[in-house]
Amino acid sequence: MIMMRLLAAALIALPLAVGPLPSAGAAEQGVVAVVNDVAVTEHDITQRIALLRILGDGGGGALSRKQALQSLIDEQVKIADAKKYKFMPSDSEIREYVGRLSKGLNAT
Repeated sequence: MIMMRLLAAALIALPLAVGPLPSAGAAEQGVVAVVNDVAVTEHDITQRIALLRILGDGGGGALSRKQALQSLIDEQVKIADAKKYKFMPSDSEIREYVGRLSKGLNAT
């Protein structure tokens, strides 16, 4: 149960989370997909590839844009489910998870 809450916290707390779909200017952002009224842009895909490389989730091979897009789509579905079931982690759980993550990456 705690692990699921921490996963939800990580997904919600990620600074790369996609914002709501803008009504104007979406074409300039290179919108690739829309998931639950949230736009996924080319920039988001590029940033996700960089994040996955840093975290070492590339599986040893080159990360494809398709894999990054699928990761972003999956994330939006999980966030929607977390909100739907009011499954929100506490601030202390988020701080604990981020602390462990930064320690594992040797970062502050």
